[in-house]
Amino acid sequence: MKTIVILVLLFVNATLLTFYTAVPDSVVNKSAFVSGIDSTGTDSTQSSQRRANIPHKNSAYVVDVSFQPAQSKVVVSENLKWFNNSPDTINDIFLHMYLNAFKSNNTVFGQSIPVPEASVTHLEIQTLLVNNQPASMDYINTEIANPSDSTVGRIKLLRKLGSRDSVSISISYSFRIPEVINGIGSNPSHSFYTLADYLIKPGIYERSGHWNCSPYFPYTGKYSEFADYTVSVTAPDAFSITASGEKYSSLKPLAGTTKYRFAAKNAVDFAWCAAINYHSEVIQLGEDGSGCQVNFFLPDAYKKYLPRYTASLQRTYNWLHTVIGNFPFPAMNIAIAPENDPELTTVTYPQLSIIRHNLLTPVGELLPERLCAEVLAEQYFKACISTDQVNEAWISDGIAGFLTGDILQNSFGDPNSFAYFFDVYPVKGLTLLKFADIPLVYTLSTLKIPPVAPYLKSYYAFSSITALAENSSEYHSAQLFESGVAGRGTVFFHAVQNLLGSNRMQHFLSSFYEKYKGKQAHGMELLQHLKPFCSANEYKYIDQFYREGGHSDYAILDATQLNAVTYAVRIANFGNINFPVMLSIQSSSDTLSIRIDPDKKLQTLYVTSANPVLAFELDRGHDNLFDINFANNSFTMSKSYSSSLYFSVRWFYWMQSLILVFGGLS
Repeated sequence: MKTIVILVLLFVNATLLTFYTAVPDSVVNKSAFVSGIDSTGTDSTQSSQRRANIPHKNSAYVVDVSFQPAQSKVVVSENLKWFNNSPDTINDIFLHMYLNAFKSNNTVFGQSIPVPEASVTHLEIQTLLVNNQPASMDYINTEIANPSDSTVGRIKLLRKLGSRDSVSISISYSFRIPEVINGIGSNPSHSFYTLADYLIKPGIYERSGHWNCSPYFPYTGKYSEFADYTVSVTAPDAFSITASGEKYSSLKPLAGTTKYRFAAKNAVDFAWCAAINYHSEVIQLGEDGSGCQVNFFLPDAYKKYLPRYTASLQRTYNWLHTVIGNFPFPAMNIAIAPENDPELTTVTYPQLSIIRHNLLTPVGELLPERLCAEVLAEQYFKACISTDQVNEAWISDGIAGFLTGDILQNSFGDPNSFAYFFDVYPVKGLTLLKFADIPLVYTLSTLKIPPVAPYLKSYYAFSSITALAENSSEYHSAQLFESGVAGRGTVFFHAVQNLLGSNRMQHFLSSFYEKYKGKQAHGMELLQHLKPFCSANEYKYIDQFYREGGHSDYAILDATQLNAVTYAVRIANFGNINFPVMLSIQSSSDTLSIRIDPDKKLQTLYVTSANPVLAFELDRGHDNLFDINFANNSFTMSKSYSSSLYFSVRWFYWMQSLILVFGGLS
C-alpha cells in the first residue's frame, strides 16, 4: 500500500511539472562609421565637452500613407528633415530599412527566423531626393557581413552637413503587406492590421561621434531618436484606424475612403492599426478623472473586459503617477488584437499599445490586468526614454517587468492558476519522498503564482552564460534572448529593490525618469545614476552582477552542536555572485538572525543560543533572487515536523523547484 501511495504521488508530481510548462541585394560589405574626431580639428576632450550639450531631438517627419488592403499594399510618401545637432561635420546619413528584414531567409533576421512565403516583403523605393535633388542610396553592413541583408542604407551627401545644419530627405516607396510576422502585417482573415517598422528612419548619431544603426536582428528591439511625426493615413471606409499620437482630423478625399491625420510629438516611433468592425471606448485615468485619457480600440466581444482593463489601468496609473511622476503623454491608445492569431503579440509603441489575450480569461488569472499594467509601465520607461533595445535591451524590458510585477502584487495579489495541485516544499532533514534529489513534502492546495515567477524561470534557464553587460544582439535564440533580457533584467531590478528597500528604489526610478525622459540613456548611465542611492558595498554587488552575470548558490553544508549552547554552521556559496544575506536561527523559543560574510566562498559561523536550536536557514526572506537553489538553504537539527515546516512551507521553495525543473537545472 505504501508503495502504491508513493507511485501515485510521483505520477501527480510528474503531471504538475508537465502542466508547467531570399534574393541578395547589391550591398557594400564594409562599415562606414563617422570618425569620433571633430571634423574641425578640435581635440577629443573639447569635442566630448561640446557633445554633452547635443539636443536629443533630431528629426521631423511628414508622412502620407495610402492603405490598400484589397491589393495587400501600402504606398508611402515620406518627408524627413534631419538636424545635425552634433558639433561634427557629417558626410553621410545612415538609415534603417527595417522591413527589408523580411525579404528572404538570407537576411540577418531570416537566417534565425524563417520568413514564410506569405510574409515575404520589402521596401520598393520609387524616388529619393536630398534637398530636392535626385540622390542614390547603397546598402551596407554595419555589424554583420551579410550581402543579402539590406536593412541599413546609407546616403552619401553631396554637400557636407555642418554642425546645426539640416538636410531634407524625400522618399516615396511601397511595400506588400505581409501576413503578420514579428508583430507586423495582417492576420489570416485580413480583418486586423498592424503597420509598424516600415518608416525609413535615420540611425542615431551618438555623442561619441559615430552612427549607431544596427541591422534588423531577429529578437531585439529598436533604437530610435526622438522626433515629431505628422502622419496621414488614407484607408477604405470599412476600416477604422488607431495610431501613435493624437488624431486631430479626418476627411473624405475620395468616395469610399477616409483620410485620418495624426500628430505625435517627441516620440521615438510611430505605428498604426487598422481593423474591421472595431469600436472606440474612452476612459479617463486619475483619481479625479483629470489624468491620462485612454482610447480603447476593440471588437464588441472584448467590451466585457473594459471594467477589468479600467481597474488595472487606474491602479497602475495611480501608482506610477504618485511614485514615478507625471505621465509623459496626454493620451494613449490601446488596441486589442484578435485572439485567433498567436503571431499578433503584445507590443508597445509611443502612445499605442497592442495587447492580445484569449477571449476566455478567468478573473483570478489576472492576464488582462497584467497586460494593462505592463503596457502602461512601458509607456513610462520604454516609449518615453530611448534606450538601445538592440545592444542593451535589458534596461527597458527589465524596468517594465519589475514595475509590472511590483504593481500587480501590491494592487491585486498573486494570480491564481485555478487548479489544485500537490505543492512542493523542499525540506532538508525531513525526507518523505525525493524528486531529482530534492526532498519533497506533499499537501493539497490552490496554486498561487507570484508575478516574478515567469522571469525567474527564464533567468534560471541560462543563469550561467549571460550578463547584462553583454551585447543582447548576440543572443542566438529566442529563449536565450528572453533569459538575458526580460528574465535577467527583471530579476536584477527586483534584487536591487530587495537590497535597497522600496523607498530608495522608488526614489532612484523617479529621479532616473525625470532626468532621462525624452532623451537617450545607456546602461552605464543607469548604473551611475543608481550609485548615489547605494552604499559602496551595495553598489559593488550590483555592479558585479551587471558585469559578470552568473548566479549565487548559498548552501548550509552542515550544522554541529559543539556543546550545550554553541553550534558550528558551515556555509558555502557555489556560485560566482555575492549577495549579503542573513542566517536565521530558530530555537525552541525564538528566532535570531546574524549576517554572513557575502565575500567568502566557504565560512563557518559559531552560534550561541541558550535554548535548543531546531533549525537554521539562509536568506529567510528570499531577497537574493540570484540564488538558483533555495532547497539547500535550510538545515534542521532534528526530523521535527514543526521546525522543518516552519522554514519550508513558503511559496518560493516549491515555486523555485518547479522553475528549476522547467529551466533544465534540476
